[in-house]
Amino acid sequence: MRTCEDRGIEEKGLGALLNQWKTGGSKGYLIKPLRQLFNEYDGYYDSELFSHHLVNEDIFIDNESLQPGLEGLYEIPGNLAGYNFNDIDADVLGAVYEQYLGHIAEVVKQRAKEAQVRMALGIETPSYV
Repeated sequence: MRTCEDRGIEEKGLGALLNQWKTGGSKGYLIKPLRQLFNEYDGYYDSELFSHHLVNEDIFIDNESLQPGLEGLYEIPGNLAGYNFNDIDADVLGAVYEQYLGHIAEVVKQRAKEAQVRMALGIETPSYV
């Protein structure tokens, strides 16, 4: 989303969402309007990039975690510099995304192994697995 914003393909949706939430007194859960924005992007780009975040509403991210993450997409913490994703080559972003997907696959694999061990021992498995 940030890459599209910096390349002029999309408006600054994430930043606008965050500003609206802040000016509204930071009320409510930030994840709700973020899911709505994901839904808009998913409808327009018709990809599965955002669908996981839309479908699984059991996943909840509190405001204290989400706000700094979104703010961090626009500037380095401490106001040292701002990011411009237009300056990052698409191949580099693609490689980063592939590494992220590999990391997620490893996490899922590890959680599945842990769940199998827990089940074998008769220990209740957490719902996130």
